[in-house]
Amino acid sequence: MWTGPRAAAEPSTSPSCVICLVLAALCRLEKLENESKTNQDKFEEITSKWGSAKEKTIPQDLWDVLNLQQQQCALLIEEKNKLISELQQELKSKDDQYVPGQWELRSRCLGRG
Repeated sequence: MWTGPRAAAEPSTSPSCVICLVLAALCRLEKLENESKTNQDKFEEITSKWGSAKEKTIPQDLWDVLNLQQQQCALLIEEKNKLISELQQELKSKDDQYVPGQWELRSRCLGRG
């Protein structure tokens, strides 16, 4: 068995790790698809009320409808921002795992490790 720098850096690509990575990617994809569907439904609910807002003639009624829509939009944006934050944290975590392994491999290849 070859024990050069590449072999030393490959434990993270073992079959069980690859399976874990694929499963994580599938779970992430499923989560994103579910999030997309849910948010699309919420957006359609919000936009469906725009017609009723146009029909309001009393300013207070119009304000109530528009205020409710604004709250619903803010909630939708908050959910999207939460998802973005989770994905950014996951990306940072993967970057933190990847970078040390690359420096170790580079050092070995350059004969410094």
